Amino acid sequence: MTPQITITRRLPATPAEVYAEWLDPEALLEWMCPHPARPTHIAVDPVEGGGFHFDIQDGTATMVVTGRYLVLEPGRLLKFTWSCDTWADPAVESVVTVSLAANGNDCDIRQGEALEEVPTESGDAVRLGVRGSRPLTGWRSDPLERRTPA
Repeated sequence: MTPQITITRRLPATPAEVYAEWLDPEALLEWMCPHPARPTHIAVDPVEGGGFHFDIQDGTATMVVTGRYLVLEPGRLLKFTWSCDTWADPAVESVVTVSLAANGNDCDIRQGEALEEVPTESGDAVRLGVRGSRPLTGWRSDPLERRTPA
């Protein structure tokens, strides 16, 4: 059986807004990482086959997360690879799937990560990172408020 982590949440935003947050470097700088880690630089090429690169600072430790977009279906689905330079084998990639669905004025988000290829030495860190990601533990309201017409 393939180990997988799946998290589901309801966010006070539309699927289109949530989808856009996953591909916007400025938005990712605000929510991508469990506290106290913080991204210091994010670059994305948000097309299928395009890549992303996150520089992350966690106290005195630094790490680089990279991946490539496998499937991008606006407002519905993101599927991408994920690898971290602190893993025992940084060339190994896990696969993350983010599914979005409207639920009234909200968005139901389901994030899953297949862990079968994540090195054992880093499995706990990956699980913590996925579980602690801010987009799933609390949606930041300020950008949504800025986008809401007055």
